[in-house]
Amino acid sequence: MYKGLSSEYIYCWLKENMDNIKIRASGSTFKEISGSEMKKIPAIIPEKNILAKFENTIKSIFINIEARELENQVLSTLRDVIVPKLMSGEIRVPFD
Repeated sequence: MYKGLSSEYIYCWLKENMDNIKIRASGSTFKEISGSEMKKIPAIIPEKNILAKFENTIKSIFINIEARELENQVLSTLRDVIVPKLMSGEIRVPFD
């Protein structure tokens, strides 16, 4: 790994290059890619100032994604608790 690259940058690079990685992977039980094959995939390492701007932008996006995922988990849990109670009649919703 290159010094100074954030996990967010590496994640975005991997996501962008996943098709190329899959093509180079081998194996019958599960696909894996060797280090020598990974080195054949070109990677652009931006200058530090550009990388810093990217990371400032992407970090807030990732934080927002994480917050939405946590919110979805809470809402799913609430749904799983409330729907059975509604179905059984334990909770009633008044219709005016």
